[in-house]
Amino acid sequence: MRRKTRGLLAALLGVALAVAAALVAAPGRALADPTYTIEVTFTYDSTQVFEEKNASLGTNYSFQVDGVLPSYSTLTSVNKSGIVSAASVANYGKSIQFSVNGAGTGEIEGQYKDINYDPSVHTFNVSCTQNTDVTGVSFESTPSGVTVGDAASLSAAVAPEEATDRTVIWGVSGTGEVQLLDASGNLVPTDGTATGVLAVSVKGVKAGPVTITCTSNDNAEAKATCALTVSAATHKVTPAASPAEGGTATADPGEAAEGAAVTLTATPADGYEFDRWVIEGDGAKLDNADSATTKLTMGAANVTATANFKKKEVAVPDASVTAHVQRIGWMDPVIDGTAAGTTGKSRRMEALTLRLPDGVSGGIEYRGHVQRSGWEKDWKADGAESGTTGKSRRMEAVQIQLTGAAKDAYDVYYRVDVQRYGWMGWAKNGEEAGTQGMSRRAEAIQVVLVKKDAPAPDATYKGVTQQYDKAFVKK
Repeated sequence: MRRKTRGLLAALLGVALAVAAALVAAPGRALADPTYTIEVTFTYDSTQVFEEKNASLGTNYSFQVDGVLPSYSTLTSVNKSGIVSAASVANYGKSIQFSVNGAGTGEIEGQYKDINYDPSVHTFNVSCTQNTDVTGVSFESTPSGVTVGDAASLSAAVAPEEATDRTVIWGVSGTGEVQLLDASGNLVPTDGTATGVLAVSVKGVKAGPVTITCTSNDNAEAKATCALTVSAATHKVTPAASPAEGGTATADPGEAAEGAAVTLTATPADGYEFDRWVIEGDGAKLDNADSATTKLTMGAANVTATANFKKKEVAVPDASVTAHVQRIGWMDPVIDGTAAGTTGKSRRMEALTLRLPDGVSGGIEYRGHVQRSGWEKDWKADGAESGTTGKSRRMEAVQIQLTGAAKDAYDVYYRVDVQRYGWMGWAKNGEEAGTQGMSRRAEAIQVVLVKKDAPAPDATYKGVTQQYDKAFVKK
């Protein structure tokens, strides 16, 4: 039984020794030596003359005394107490060399002679505290992205809270660009310089992926990482039409980043046609300002894209005029202001018809003043006969006017070639042309349409020259 017990104990001892050996040999397993912060202050005025935040016990340190002791004094010897394990005069009396053996407080008493060689004593207080190492750095929350020109918040936490050195080193990498700013808007260094700033504002500068790191200045293995994407800023495109009733303008998409393409489309309303695009916005460019559908390349600002429209240029229609003439009958129709009837042959015009071309909105009305009958009671329209045929009665005067949309778009001018007067002046839009009560025959007529409010045709028109200044004469 004793032999079995002894064998068991031996086995347990062997296991323990093996474990201990493994702990010693395994890399990273050994406990790190603690570090300390040592401070030395001059008792006389509390001036700090020495500080080491990563100190170790038993290591020799030194501090200058010639800047704190009276001028022209000479340090001769030192005494120590408390945690100060060694102290001596160094550097020809200008420094004190010392070491400490543990956490706590102590004193170094410096004995010196002043300028008069009188002995004096000054004391330096020594304190030593064991540092609390940083075990980790983490981000409290991480933004997934930020837009160029905008900012997102990023805060780091250093553990434990009582860690002695809570400074960190910020780093930025990636094809995107950001700036790290503190609460006052100042740049936080990202060049390896330690800082006490734990909360930063991440401002987007250039689009692309970015990785932000925050590493403990005390422990390089304590690091937090944040990966985010910097997105290009987008700008609005506001389409407009000028005049508003001229048509519509659209932009697709209505918001885009700098350098992105937007399709602009202009659609004219009835009676209008597209003229050109005009854009306002820094850096924006058009492929073709004269094309109703074109590509807009965005700049770095909002854009207003205005589609300009103009009224469609529509050819003025010609009125077709057919005259019924003494001894000839109905003649061929004429257009474009050509004289209908006869001139220089003393033949009366007895009837006429007028019409507008197919497709013209609106119509044309007319009535004649006929020998023995006077003015016709009813207006004739769109090809109906005005006057008489087979009765040998002369037409003496006419009135012509437009109706419907044609009336709004055009003016109608007309003049008559009258016996003994010749070609009279131009009348328009329902005015009387010719003679009344003079027993004078009308022999020919010219009818011309012009754009609304345009000037009257010239006195000489289509080879015909005006011979009398008035359009109508009444007895």
